[in-house]
Amino acid sequence: MLAAEAVRRVAAFPTPTVITPHWRAYVEALAVDEAARERLLDPQRLVGELPSLGALAGFAHASTHTTISPNIVRAGEKANVIPGEAEIVLDIRILPGVSADDVEGYLREALGELLEHVTIEGDHFGASSASPTGTPLYEVLQDAVQRAQPGAELVPMLGVGGTDGRSYRRRGVPAYGFGVLSRRWDYGTFRRLFHGNDERIDLESLALTVTALDHVVRTFLGERR
Repeated sequence: MLAAEAVRRVAAFPTPTVITPHWRAYVEALAVDEAARERLLDPQRLVGELPSLGALAGFAHASTHTTISPNIVRAGEKANVIPGEAEIVLDIRILPGVSADDVEGYLREALGELLEHVTIEGDHFGASSASPTGTPLYEVLQDAVQRAQPGAELVPMLGVGGTDGRSYRRRGVPAYGFGVLSRRWDYGTFRRLFHGNDERIDLESLALTVTALDHVVRTFLGERR
C-alpha cells in the first residue's frame, strides 16, 4: 500500500511551470489570439489554458514542466505474501536549468511523510541540452524548409522525447530534430499519433522529409569539400 500511495503522489505532483525561451518562441509562432498568447506565457495561467490547445496540450505541458513518470514497480515474488519492500523506477525528463537537487526536492515534496519509509537513489537522467541556431547546419535546415514550404520559418523548440542528440551536444556537435509536415497535417496530429494508437504519418510528409534531408546532407557536406 505504501508503494501504491508513493506512485500516486509522484504521478500527481505538479512540478513548477517554467517559461523557457524555446516555449516563448513556439507560442509566438502559434496561430492564437493575443489574450490566449498571454495566458500561455504566464506561469500562473498556462496550465488552465492547456485544454484550448487540443492535441498540443500534452506537448505544451512537457515543454514547460519537468515530468516525473513512475513507469516500473517491482515488489514481491509470491501472490500470497505481502512484499516487505518495493522498487519504483521513475522516468524523469527535466527542463533546462533544472538540477538533480531540484528533482530530489520535487520528490521529497511529493512524498511528504512517506519519506520515513522511502529511500531515493540515483539521478539517472541527463541534464537538458540545446543546440545553437546560429550555425551553418541550421541555415541549411532553414533553406530545406523554405524549399519544401515557401515562406515557412524554422521555430526552435524543446524536444520532449528522448533522442541521441544530447550525446552529440556534450561533445560540442550541434544536433537537431528535423522533419517537414504536409499542409494536411499539423504538429498536434503528429504528436497525438507519435508512439500512440494507430501510429502513422502521411505519405506526403514522408516524401517532404526525405527530400529535405537529402538536400541538407548534400548541401551541408558539399559546402565542406
